[in-house]
Amino acid sequence: MKAARVMLFVIAGFQVLGAVFAAFVAFAIGKAKDDPTLRDDIQFQEVANWSTGAAWATVLVILAWGVFALVLGLKLSKGGNGVRITTIVFGIVTALLGIYPFILILVGLVYTVLAVLVTVFVAKSDGGAWFNRQQQAQY
Repeated sequence: MKAARVMLFVIAGFQVLGAVFAAFVAFAIGKAKDDPTLRDDIQFQEVANWSTGAAWATVLVILAWGVFALVLGLKLSKGGNGVRITTIVFGIVTALLGIYPFILILVGLVYTVLAVLVTVFVAKSDGGAWFNRQQQAQY
């Protein structure tokens, strides 16, 4: 479970880096829309048609997914079947998101491998035993 927890923290770190990169792109698109020299560039106009608000919404979604990974990593130490199921679903969805647009990029591959490993570690029988263990009473 410690390895799955560390991998969730690594995924959260990747999400923060992705949010920073997406914020840079959103900021650059917003600034470049005002540049008169790019108004005749057809390739740029395809990018400029993207909504700046949608780009910033993407930044928030990326950041929220990272916070979700961080929360799951923190909750993993306490156990509980709900955390186990949520982590399995998170791992599967994250693996699918890593495969789709980034299969040829090394980061997407690493991201997918981390998500699959988190899912496997949490779903196997050792993971089930961890989450179903008797909790110590805290006084």
